[in-house]
Amino acid sequence: GPGNSKIPLAPVEGDVLIADWWLKLHLKRNDDGAVTGFDIESGGMSQIRFERQ
Repeated sequence: GPGNSKIPLAPVEGDVLIADWWLKLHLKRNDDGAVTGFDIESGGMSQIRFERQ
């Protein structure tokens, strides 16, 4: 399963990436353009946020 596997990501548009059919990532950036986190959408879940500490 994907727990220990690499999951390839493909760009869709702008800061949106997808993995196969089941996962979508929306990258979040600061004013300098550095990635500071991302939101995940998958199945019935949406906007699960991960932020860099």
